[in-house]
Amino acid sequence: MSISTPELTIADDGHTPANEGIAAQPQEFRREKFIPISRIALMHRLAKEEKQGLVADDVGSCKDLFRYLSVWRHQTYQQRAVRLKQYYLPFSPDRDTKRITQHSEEQLLNFKTGLITEITTLVTQANYEPITPERLEELLTANSAHGLELKVDLSEFDEVLIYARGRENETIKKRVIDNLYLSPREFEVPTYKRLFLLLKLKSVELRVQEIMESEDVSEKKARKINAKQRHGLPDDPEGNHVYLRLFKNIPREDMEMMFPNTQVRLRMFDKIKLGVTAGGGTVAGIAGAASKIMAAIASANPIGLIAAMAGVIGLLFRQIMTVFNTRTKYMMMLAQRLFFHSLANNRGVLTLLVDRAEEEDIKEEMLAYFFLQRNPMAPEDLREDGKLDVMIEQFLIREFGVIVDFDLEDALSRLNNDQLLSVDANKIISAVAPVEACKILEQKWRTLLSDDDTDTNGMEYEEET
Repeated sequence: MSISTPELTIADDGHTPANEGIAAQPQEFRREKFIPISRIALMHRLAKEEKQGLVADDVGSCKDLFRYLSVWRHQTYQQRAVRLKQYYLPFSPDRDTKRITQHSEEQLLNFKTGLITEITTLVTQANYEPITPERLEELLTANSAHGLELKVDLSEFDEVLIYARGRENETIKKRVIDNLYLSPREFEVPTYKRLFLLLKLKSVELRVQEIMESEDVSEKKARKINAKQRHGLPDDPEGNHVYLRLFKNIPREDMEMMFPNTQVRLRMFDKIKLGVTAGGGTVAGIAGAASKIMAAIASANPIGLIAAMAGVIGLLFRQIMTVFNTRTKYMMMLAQRLFFHSLANNRGVLTLLVDRAEEEDIKEEMLAYFFLQRNPMAPEDLREDGKLDVMIEQFLIREFGVIVDFDLEDALSRLNNDQLLSVDANKIISAVAPVEACKILEQKWRTLLSDDDTDTNGMEYEEET
């Protein structure tokens, strides 16, 4: 298995021609905001970058600032993590602590709204991109390159959020009918490197009402249909549980595998194969057994009759098991892919997303601060695709060979909120000196430690064991 990524040609003048037409490209081929370089690797490379106009002491101070900034940003994200846990606890399907507070429906609605708002902001800051309902519908109806025929009913869910990060092509080998299955051929399978999923089932009562209206059946019949559709799903009649999942390397055509109500069906090729082999074999077997039965009846041979009947039953049982074995093979393929491609569940997803969002923010802030501190600029140079934005993106291409759509506005906004930017009399914007920036962050730490902020906004919060 190999991974392929698109190539980019860099012009001799240092500009990237591909950037000019990027807005016209489909979403699947646009640059991502995600920076596929670790924070430590980026910090070391910036430390080695030639410092124009800076003395050695300033270089050391800049490295110290990155350390201060990393610790400060970590603390701010830990506060966000606490808030996320507060919102999520009433909906957690894995809690093992006693429920102390019984929330009203209005409170639960407010908590759910806060949870979805916080998670949406978090995955966006981790540089995930949303998969729209229209795009999801296209993916769910696409043919799988891995031989799985899957179907999922989205009407079961009250909330569905899907975000992806990292788009690559996975090379797989597969035997096809074109060359009579003699040798495997290579195929490029579009893949999401990271995929986030939030699901919340509808309540049983709401789902029953929907089935009654859509299929024009009685309540009793609707409840039977709903019970069949939710067979194997967790018991959650009120629909209060919110399920969070994080996956890696998911083929875009196999999105159905992430949902808990996925149904595995036989492919058309397998249906034809089973129809030909099983059907033909069964007809021939029954015809042969029928002649034996007739002969046994004619000769009044009960032993021969029993043997012939047993042969028919055995033949039918074998063909039925062939169908079940084919389905079991598909289920095993599905289970293997989920086992090796699952990263985290529920509260573990929150922890991992907080970590990744924190990492992305720190990398963006280090780059924005470093280049703005070396190159003070006018406001018009700080716009998207402006001078500073291009400078940073070209640095990432030159030093790491990665192509990104750097989120400059977000990074500058955070640096400004932390008072690490300054404006002179000519409205030229620059980053404050590293030594002064360290003092500012140290003072913020002292202020944070002196605050006794134990308010939980009246929300239930219990640390789970």
